[in-house]
Amino acid sequence: LGQSSTELSTALRGSSQSRGKWGELALRNVCEAAGMTEHCDFIEQSGEDSGRRPDLIVNLPGVRQIPVDAKVPYADYERMVAEKDPDLRKALLKKHGEVTRNTMLELAKRKYADQLDGEVDFTVMFIAIESVAAAAFEARPDLQQEAIGRGILIATPVTLIALLRNVGLYWREEKLARNAREISDAARELHSRIQTFQGHLAKAGRGLDSAVREFNAAIGS
Repeated sequence: LGQSSTELSTALRGSSQSRGKWGELALRNVCEAAGMTEHCDFIEQSGEDSGRRPDLIVNLPGVRQIPVDAKVPYADYERMVAEKDPDLRKALLKKHGEVTRNTMLELAKRKYADQLDGEVDFTVMFIAIESVAAAAFEARPDLQQEAIGRGILIATPVTLIALLRNVGLYWREEKLARNAREISDAARELHSRIQTFQGHLAKAGRGLDSAVREFNAAIGS
């Protein structure tokens, strides 16, 4: 456990690419924890789409979609946690809030709603470490409100799992509604066929009555 923690800490202190890869892995783990199925409920970014498409696209019933990008604004947060001087800690906290805000603004500029085929109401900016997001909100209490105004929802693992669970409920309701429509269509078809069968059966009955009468008349003659 200690070795794994050290490796993770080293990766998070490394290049932005390393942090991005770790964030994408954490995002996938959250989707699996929420019970979502790849290619059905969500689609991951392919290598050729890197930088042009969101890390993950969550499909909603109909043609609606939720793009999700994983972000790990960790460097200033890590220095703040290690800093002993209160004034420097305060300065680093403020810088961390600014970096997180700038990350949100850059994500808003990508305008995924114009790139994707489905309808997009908002884009999720996923921060994989709860304490990193909490520190950003502490530095900038209006950050979430500003982000929502720009079509961005900042989410942590806990809030993203809750969001994805709700998406799963929408899918279950959609499946129930689709099953109900199929049952209704089948019932209408069955009713129509029974009516046709009754018509044929009535004709057969009338034919049998006529045949019996003619037979009795022939025997009587």
